[in-house]
Amino acid sequence: MSTSSNFNPKSQTKNSPTENHYQREVPIQVDTNCQLELFTEETASKQKKGKRGSLPKLLTSPSIFPAEKKDRMASALVIWGASDILTQKQNLVWDLDSEGKLCLIRSAINNKGEIHYWITDLSDLSNEHPATLAGTAALATLETFDIRAACMHLIYAGHATKLERPWEQEFVIDHQQIEDYLGLNKRKDKTRAEKLALIEKLASQPCQITTFISWPAQGQIKAFTVSETRLWQMVEIQRHYQGNLFGDRELIGLTFRVRAGYWAKHFLNAQGAKEKQAYYQCGTFSKHLLQKVMQIWQHRPGAARLLVWLLFKTKFEQQYPITGQTLMEVAYGKQKILEVRKTENKKLRQQLADDLELDLLTLAENNWLLHFDPETYPSEIQPYWAGRGNKSRPRGYFARILAGRVWIMAPNELHPSNGHVGVSVSKEIPNFGLSSQESSNSQPSDTISSLPNAACSLQHVKPQPISAVHDRPKLTGEQIKEIRTIKGWTTRQLAKRSGISQSMISMIETGQRLISPSNLKKLKAALELRD
Repeated sequence: MSTSSNFNPKSQTKNSPTENHYQREVPIQVDTNCQLELFTEETASKQKKGKRGSLPKLLTSPSIFPAEKKDRMASALVIWGASDILTQKQNLVWDLDSEGKLCLIRSAINNKGEIHYWITDLSDLSNEHPATLAGTAALATLETFDIRAACMHLIYAGHATKLERPWEQEFVIDHQQIEDYLGLNKRKDKTRAEKLALIEKLASQPCQITTFISWPAQGQIKAFTVSETRLWQMVEIQRHYQGNLFGDRELIGLTFRVRAGYWAKHFLNAQGAKEKQAYYQCGTFSKHLLQKVMQIWQHRPGAARLLVWLLFKTKFEQQYPITGQTLMEVAYGKQKILEVRKTENKKLRQQLADDLELDLLTLAENNWLLHFDPETYPSEIQPYWAGRGNKSRPRGYFARILAGRVWIMAPNELHPSNGHVGVSVSKEIPNFGLSSQESSNSQPSDTISSLPNAACSLQHVKPQPISAVHDRPKLTGEQIKEIRTIKGWTTRQLAKRSGISQSMISMIETGQRLISPSNLKKLKAALELRD
């Protein structure tokens, strides 16, 4: 850990705090007919005096994923950085600020801007300007962060896009919605109490991150500073209990009232983007991605980290390949990779290479398209499932994997509907009740620079499909299926003739796998095709 510059963003004037409404849990009672009630300290006091009072359950906001496929989410750089904190934790490069507080600093816009992150405890999540943690306390809190909390962070980012002014308005979600988003409603191995305890933990952790933003001027949008506030403010938690005639009671439900921090005024401001005074940045995420992270976080944590990281990376820099070293650093931590490179421990190198193969297989099995650069990532060092003919690897394979390049494309379910990569343009800026005249008079810019993406350096670069930046096999899966059908072969027969597994051929034909150079050669020979 190093000490950062003398610049102290915490010395900046804070935004005017808003009224907090966080309710502390207190002993409550409910009617014997098991109706839900929530009591504050005041109503509990009244009950002791013989007066009966209750607060109604908060009405929840409409659920996201209406079609159970995909939905919008806030995708600004500040959201990406927080996702990395929740998934990669101590693996990131943390510094000490001028006050000795643990701080993560992310550069933006060619190092002209910065985003700072700090960590808080759980003592008062409704406090908009909490005290942040230093040294050992901050590291200990980071250690408690759960990869699955990144899913709640993304859920918050999805709900925030449904509000016209998310930095002022609140959204309300309950445990039933969260169970549906995360697939917990299908889990039969957890009791209701265990599910609720997990939901409250995951819902709270994204609110333990505070941010400061310094952003330079871009085009007509002036430079701005967002003083340190919570990324997400937990305005209120309602706990719902059920009782019976014997006086027993149990927690049966949770409702959360959440508000986005002041970052949303500058990066999720639809009206401001129309007036070219702010940005409106949103991308796409899916319920399937959330539930997959929930399924694999324990036995394949590297793949879970990659899924969340690539959700942002592939939106903003899809036209650029990713090195094996970058993938390993995201999945397993930069420090671990450095240590393995310095040692001659062959077992550790083999373990990391094996882990990467399995984690990339998890991506491929979930319809992420991977294309290995034949020059830097040739077939002899590619994953065994992607075309490496021999289970053993050649000498010097580890260094070659680190230097190897691979293009990764998100599944179709995560592609923005307007064809742009990771940036919300005019077609995706919601109207929020503006008249048709107001909407038509607000002409959006034709360039990405009007709504800068988190890659920052790509603001004037038009995203290209993978096929445009690297030569890919001319033989497609559809063509293979057509030729096989003409020959009257089954996939099993083609598998036997080519030496490629039947499952791999099926995935190639349906577009779930790209054709590796080695498999292309085998298929051409089996199908008797000329180059």
